[in-house]
Amino acid sequence: MAMRTVEPEELDILAHQAEYAKASGAAENPDHVGNMETMLSNLVQKRRNLAQDAVSYPIAFMGRALDIARLQPVIEAVERAIEDEKRRSRN
Repeated sequence: MAMRTVEPEELDILAHQAEYAKASGAAENPDHVGNMETMLSNLVQKRRNLAQDAVSYPIAFMGRALDIARLQPVIEAVERAIEDEKRRSRN
C-alpha cells in the first residue's frame, strides 16, 4: 500500500484558522492581550522546562538547545503581538 504524498499547503493551519480558531462560548469582547500573555507565559515555561530537561539529562542537551532555538523566535513574535494588541486597544 503506497502512502499518499502530503503537500505543505495541506498542512498550513493558518490557512484553515476559521475552522479551528472560533471561540466557542467566549465572551463577546475577549481579552486578546490577556490571552496572549497567558500564551506567552506557557511558552516561557516550556522553554524553562526544556532547559531543566537538558540539565537533568545531559544526553538531551543538544536536542533541547535546538528546541529552545526554535522556540525563541515564537516567544519574541508573541511579545511583539502583545505590544501590537496593546497599541491597537489604545486607538
